[in-house]
Amino acid sequence: MKHILATVFVCVLLVTSACSRFDESVAAYEGGNYTAALWEWQRLAKAGYSPALYNLGVMYYEGKGVPQDTVQAYMWFNLAAGQGYEYALDSRQLVADEMTAAQFVEAQRRTREWWLLSR
Repeated sequence: MKHILATVFVCVLLVTSACSRFDESVAAYEGGNYTAALWEWQRLAKAGYSPALYNLGVMYYEGKGVPQDTVQAYMWFNLAAGQGYEYALDSRQLVADEMTAAQFVEAQRRTREWWLLSR
C-alpha cells in the first residue's frame, strides 16, 4: 500500500511540474519568446504531454518561431488528437483541408515515425 501511495505522489508531482513548466512556456510564447516555448514544448512533447503536442502544431501552422509548415503542423495536431486532445481534432482537420494528397501522406508518415521513435 505504501508503494502505491508513493507512486501516486510521484505522479502528481510530475504532472504538477509539467503543468507549471507548460504555463511558463505559454507565457513565453505569448510574450514573443518563441525559442523558449519551442524548447519547452519539444521537451514536454517527448514526455507525451498532449497540450505541448498541440501547441507545437500551432507554432508550425502559424510559422511563429519556426518555418511555417502545414505537414509538420498536421503531424503535431495528429499526435495530440491521437491522445484525445479535444482542440487538436478541429485543428488537424483544418490543416488537412489545406494539404495536397502528397503532403497528407508525408504527414502521416512523420506521425508514425515520431510515435515509434518516442516509445
